[in-house]
Amino acid sequence: MDAAQTELLARFKRGEADAFGAIYERFKAGLYGYALSLCQDATQAQDLVQEVWLRFIQRVGDLAPDVKLGPYLYTAVRNSVIDAARRRKSEQAALQNKAAPELVEPADPVAGAEEAARVNAAIAELPDDQRETLLLKLYGPFTFEEMAEVVGAPAKTVMSRYRLALEKLNRALAERA
Repeated sequence: MDAAQTELLARFKRGEADAFGAIYERFKAGLYGYALSLCQDATQAQDLVQEVWLRFIQRVGDLAPDVKLGPYLYTAVRNSVIDAARRRKSEQAALQNKAAPELVEPADPVAGAEEAARVNAAIAELPDDQRETLLLKLYGPFTFEEMAEVVGAPAKTVMSRYRLALEKLNRALAERA
């Protein structure tokens, strides 16, 4: 973890509310985007991420001073999505795409809508493990070692999944062009 995040965590543990604000601002968008991509339900994604933030606040005193905040928070979101899926007795449904998700939004809403739809459809067709790896890279720019912590797989496996995801994505986009 970089020194700035270590210092923010230490300040938050001492009760400095502005430190939490900085942590929240750093991770809020990526955590929500990751949760939304996994569960495909905006309300559920908001609820799950909110629960993760509440647990983080409640348990911050128990965290090791050198905890890596990104992998810690993304793992918490991933576990929350999986737990919610289990409660619904359908973990697989939480990771599959029933409709084309809005994973990538166009920079130009008019000109880029068609291209974003192509990218989203191609991402939706990836196998679950490859899609998850790609989404982690998209929403939380992690190292492969950090991504491995989040998904609970060896770093080399994560690298392979990411490489395969990019190859399949490129192939699918070339076919749709």
